Amino acid sequence: MSHGIWAAASGATAQITMVDVIANNAANAMTPGFRADQALFREVLDRAQVGKPNASVRMTRVDGVRPDMEVGQLKYTGKPLDVSINGKGFFAVRTATGEMYTRAGNLKIEPSGQIVSARGDAFLSTTRQPLRVDPDATDVRVGKDGSILVNGEDSGQRLLVVDLEQTQGLMKEGDSYLRIEGGARPAGIDANLEPESLELSNAPPVKSMTGLVTATRHFDMMDRVIQAFSEIDRKAAEEIARR
Repeated sequence: MSHGIWAAASGATAQITMVDVIANNAANAMTPGFRADQALFREVLDRAQVGKPNASVRMTRVDGVRPDMEVGQLKYTGKPLDVSINGKGFFAVRTATGEMYTRAGNLKIEPSGQIVSARGDAFLSTTRQPLRVDPDATDVRVGKDGSILVNGEDSGQRLLVVDLEQTQGLMKEGDSYLRIEGGARPAGIDANLEPESLELSNAPPVKSMTGLVTATRHFDMMDRVIQAFSEIDRKAAEEIARR
């Protein structure tokens, strides 16, 4: 079998991964705080696939998927429990499996008075305790510094915002959460928030659709290359058989 088939096949497999990643990004184009996935690839020399000890072929391998940390566009909603972060930082939430981080600031108040995310996980205060308010409060909103205002008064609680810029081991968890492998807890930073607004997905539809078209074209090109090499191998085998 031609070495070129192995190289083209690895390229086609990489493009399938790219299509899957971009399709997921496109599906979450309207998810607040969504962090797009980025597929990572690397080129390697592979001798095992060739079957000859002194021969090698360059292969494209999927090296993993990581979150794109670029900030998404902020959109004014006018809702008092919506809040977005200006610049760097992530909100901290407490989940059943530990502390996680999100840019999705669409807060909700449970009947118990606990302030939770759209997934029902508690937002944490700067003391790393769940935020709570009087469940009978008629006006709850968030200040620019993260303060929780109840009926116009400062409740003494502030949303915890943490810095993940230099954090290693970040992994995506669902559509809008990040977790840190090993359970490290990053330090809090001064909050610079935009009340009554949400951060949109950082995977806008046009960008995703353009990437999807490009990846599909690359896959089709690799498929044609594979077919061409297969035809060359077939003709070579027929020529040898006639001798």
